[in-house]
Amino acid sequence: IPKSTVISCLYKSKAYEMAKVNGYSIALSIGYGDNTSEYTDEDSIQDQIVSIKIGPALTKISDSAFAGAENCKEVTFDEKSTLTKIGNNAFAQTGIESVTLPDSVKTIGTSVFAECKSLKEADLGTIDNIPEKAFYDTALAKVTSLDHVKAIGNYAFAKTKLQEYTVGDFIKKLGEGVFAESSLTKLVIENPNCIFPETANLLPSGADIYGYVNSTADIYSQTYLNKSCTSL
Repeated sequence: IPKSTVISCLYKSKAYEMAKVNGYSIALSIGYGDNTSEYTDEDSIQDQIVSIKIGPALTKISDSAFAGAENCKEVTFDEKSTLTKIGNNAFAQTGIESVTLPDSVKTIGTSVFAECKSLKEADLGTIDNIPEKAFYDTALAKVTSLDHVKAIGNYAFAKTKLQEYTVGDFIKKLGEGVFAESSLTKLVIENPNCIFPETANLLPSGADIYGYVNSTADIYSQTYLNKSCTSL
């Protein structure tokens, strides 16, 4: 078999073991015929993985499970996915270009997609807490399914390509530096009582906050941007 061949295989199958040992590129499927409920980095095959498909049996992806898989351009989830948790740094520094989380996922870890330089789009499904540095230093320009988000952790979208971001009535708290050094020009805050950090580095220089008069967004804008927020 030519070394340039990509081996499509189920995790722990004979084809998988052959590809792993011989250094072939792997299009990996997990949680189908292997009965794996939790995936960990026990085999250290990040350099060989070119794509990942998550099957219905997998419920957890452990910390740093795929971190550093720079050749992996795609991760997809079965329509019957039961995955509930993705650990810290699980997909950090991978080559993925977009991600759509299934509704079954309730928790994602810190820096889960950090430093994915090709990641441009993300659909967050039903996630209600975006943790610290979740998308830090990525090419992210579009993020959807934000209606459920209640909290955004420190530097979650720092150094991204996002230009506008709207958070709904559910948002309760924004961390420090959430959009620092990003391309953001417009932040819309629909909850008049959202808790803001007591620092000036929430947004890049020149960005504007849109909110309600006398809301916490307005107070933050007056305090740190030296102007009232743009009224909704």
